Amino acid sequence: YIKINDSDMEIMVMDNGKGMDKATLEELNIRLRYPETEPEFRSSGRGERHIGLENIAKRLSIFYKGNSRISAESTRDEFTKILIVIPFK
Repeated sequence: YIKINDSDMEIMVMDNGKGMDKATLEELNIRLRYPETEPEFRSSGRGERHIGLENIAKRLSIFYKGNSRISAESTRDEFTKILIVIPFK
């Protein structure tokens, strides 16, 4: 869905695939919250990567000067939901 508020726009994408366990989800959200940080400083060492989402987070952060947000919600064997919030210029 896409939701337009007074100051920003929310874009939510959801699937009903295999989902993620709690540790993977926590690591992904850290990577998405701090996209400008070097990977070795934000990885738990599990070796799992989400390059596409990380690239989107980094590009949004650059374009919107740190005022965008991207986060994930997931339950193993049920779903994954990605929420992107971008400000209006």
